[in-house]
Amino acid sequence: MNPVQTFWQDFVRLLPQLTEGEDPSASAMDALLNALQEIDERLYFFIGSTDTGMDLILSAEGYSDLMPLLNQIKASSPVVPGWQTVITYEADLLFGQRNLRVFPETENGDVLYKMGRKGDALWLSRPVNFSVVLPDMQAAKQFATQLKQDGYRFEVSSYDGAKDMQAQAEITLELIPGIENIDNAEKMLAALALSFGGRNDGWGCGEVSAADKSV
Repeated sequence: MNPVQTFWQDFVRLLPQLTEGEDPSASAMDALLNALQEIDERLYFFIGSTDTGMDLILSAEGYSDLMPLLNQIKASSPVVPGWQTVITYEADLLFGQRNLRVFPETENGDVLYKMGRKGDALWLSRPVNFSVVLPDMQAAKQFATQLKQDGYRFEVSSYDGAKDMQAQAEITLELIPGIENIDNAEKMLAALALSFGGRNDGWGCGEVSAADKSV
């Protein structure tokens, strides 16, 4: 029996202990978590109640690569009257809380947290635009030459947002907007721009919902 089948078998077996009294049995919760983490140790679960029944919430805990796996687990779920399986990228978002590993208290972490709270499917890849500002158009053209050699998509234009910077380059990267990916992209672009007198000037991307792409 594979770990997914074992998890669901344990879930059905432990149901009486998960629903008895006001609080589920701690030993049953631990046993179910152990079964879930036999599938992948990064997974976590929560149990919640609604007006229509009970939810088994399976969380990827902010690891985007776990979302396809959660879909597979959900697809294998047994029919249990009064229960439904809910999968989520990061469960704390459902409860109005902030996971500081996924959304650290940094400028980029703040942006990603706001996106997640609005319902953005942060586990899905999309074009992300990074802005680099440079002293003048000559520096921007030199920077653009380097970007072209490295195979990046970009546009160069004039800039009037700061006295010491008169040009900007908008670089588009296809990536999953997690904190590590965003931070690493900015570090890479900052290092590349430094020799041309440039610096990072923010990033942005369009919102993507889970319905826009298959997970």
